[in-house]
Amino acid sequence: MFKSDSNDECLVCFKKKHIKSSLKEFLFPEDPLCYDCRSHFVKIQKSITVNNITIEIIYEYNEYLSKLFIQYKELYDEALAPIFLNPSRDRLRKKYHDYVIVKVPSRKEKIAERGFDHLSLLYSSLNLPMIDLFINKGHNEQKKSSLSQRMMIDQDIMMKNDVDLMGKKILLVDDIVTTGASLSACHKLLKDKGCMVKTLVIAGNKKYIAS
Repeated sequence: MFKSDSNDECLVCFKKKHIKSSLKEFLFPEDPLCYDCRSHFVKIQKSITVNNITIEIIYEYNEYLSKLFIQYKELYDEALAPIFLNPSRDRLRKKYHDYVIVKVPSRKEKIAERGFDHLSLLYSSLNLPMIDLFINKGHNEQKKSSLSQRMMIDQDIMMKNDVDLMGKKILLVDDIVTTGASLSACHKLLKDKGCMVKTLVIAGNKKYIAS
């Protein structure tokens, strides 16, 4: 289990962050990772189109990031939440300052198992209003579902209430885009309510980045 932050200590490797005295570490001392660990994050910061929706992606979903997400989501290491958005936090705050965050929903059983809502923690550092708008009624974990089952997730996602969203600026967020089915289902429900929707994820599958 990774340790929690202790000021000058990297959250992943536990080494002192300024041992190598890199310029980046001194310019951005609030980064919870050391230069070596941060260098494994392949930043792409581009928008791609998946299932006819435009999605802003921050990082390439590589093996290193996969291991960190497993540690965070499956081993319940919530102390890792700040590491994913930190370098892009200020830029995103400015870009989406007048938006309301809406999360792609996890199954309530999974949230209860983890003991925390992983997307709420991931995006809380943006300090934007956040609406818990969707319910995921599915019974199967997405990672254990077949491709055809994943593509039918729109049958499991619904809005909690008949809320008035007409004209609201919504930032729809998720952690990783693989098939894009969950994002598409949520995006359609929001557009049907008359929202202006932007979509943001932490990482994207290489097949989308290369296209």
